[in-house]
Amino acid sequence: MRNVATAFFLLLIANTALGIEPDANAQIELRARALEQQSQKSLGISILQLALLFEAGKNNYFPKWSLEKSGSWALLQDLDSKGFVNVTAVNKLPDGSVPGEALISYVPTAKGQAIVSAIRGK
Repeated sequence: MRNVATAFFLLLIANTALGIEPDANAQIELRARALEQQSQKSLGISILQLALLFEAGKNNYFPKWSLEKSGSWALLQDLDSKGFVNVTAVNKLPDGSVPGEALISYVPTAKGQAIVSAIRGK
């Protein structure tokens, strides 16, 4: 899923910026844990939740079963409760396709968009 790839990419950028050697697995693990703790401490959300914020958008729909299977559903619910996204459940896409499928759409709130814009430098 894209959120895992985005989280990995963010971790890779941080590791590169911090000068970590690719073969230093123990250091990478320590840095990853430190980044996760820093994200939790400063923003109140995990790095995986940050990745989900980058996927948020009004025209993005995700099968609920897929979000549940990946563990993202609980993370999205937490983001929603903390005011970073608004989650909407629908049973078909706006064009009427995929009827009967439980789909989830989530859009960043102003609070969530502020984080995305800050990281993207906008």
